[in-house]
Amino acid sequence: MDLEGKKRCLQIDGLRGIAILLVILSHNNILNQGGVSNAIFFTISGFLFINPFAEDYERKFLSPKNILRFYGNRALRLLPTYYIVLLFVFILTGYRIIPKILWIPNLYFTNFYEHLWYIHALVRTLLIAPVIMTVFIRISDRVKPLQNDLVRSLVFIIAATVVRLSYIRLSIPFDNRLYQFMVGISVAYMFRFIRKDKKLYKAISNMSLLGNTIITSLFLMIVLSSGDVINMLDHEKYILVGWQFPLLTALFSGVLLLCIALYDRSFYAKILSSKPLLFFSRLSLPLYLINSFVLFLYDGIKSDILRFICVLATTVALSWPLDLILNKAIKVISSRARKTS
Repeated sequence: MDLEGKKRCLQIDGLRGIAILLVILSHNNILNQGGVSNAIFFTISGFLFINPFAEDYERKFLSPKNILRFYGNRALRLLPTYYIVLLFVFILTGYRIIPKILWIPNLYFTNFYEHLWYIHALVRTLLIAPVIMTVFIRISDRVKPLQNDLVRSLVFIIAATVVRLSYIRLSIPFDNRLYQFMVGISVAYMFRFIRKDKKLYKAISNMSLLGNTIITSLFLMIVLSSGDVINMLDHEKYILVGWQFPLLTALFSGVLLLCIALYDRSFYAKILSSKPLLFFSRLSLPLYLINSFVLFLYDGIKSDILRFICVLATTVALSWPLDLILNKAIKVISSRARKTS
């Protein structure tokens, strides 16, 4: 398939669907791999940020107008859902779930309530990313080796490592997960490098057995490295791999993402492109925001699996109409903005 002829990779959307299910499972004490799912979210965001299916797509960030458009589009996708969910939580529970002291900081992204950290981290990352890309592209125009996608991939892996080590060394109080986002950008450049070299891409595509084996191994690793499995081995030490090793987790998520993107006709591509996973992917933001807020409704259920089913069903029932309404509103706003521009 021609690189320019493809704008969307459905199996990547399906991977996001698996990630949101992992989040809800974790919140119901099953597998406890929320850290892995968040790494997947951020690497996917970084991957799509430069749209590796289009050549030099990221050069749009050289235009201030395009950067402002990027901010506007992301704000339109994230903020209405975020604030509407917070509004309904306040109307229905007052200060019983989110403490009074955290309400204002949550509105302005200065402090967060539990799982809302993800939105805060994503907002900070998206604010910084276009600036970083603008500077990088301008430097690349002057440094010829940086115009090679493979070199760019290595640069962003190194940059991700430096950013992560800086967080650890400087004890920065907030985490914007920029390093996981950078891993996603690195994967995107690697993907573009492979796809542009027709011989290399054909050789890799012909090794579908190897690709499926790698993907299978990584999915198994997600299960086998989960809190539920690891803590069977040592009951005295509770380990959450995805949270304790966030950069390493992002690197493995990046390998998984690269294989899924490359082997777009594989067994896994068909599963990940299935309607149920694409449905969960589409609702991933409201599902993420709402699921923790409905947990208290099912405190009396002792079975983790039954509670997960109840929480998932309730969250979907609330998220689906919210998504439909907001999508229609966004389409109207976007169409009017295009007419006036």
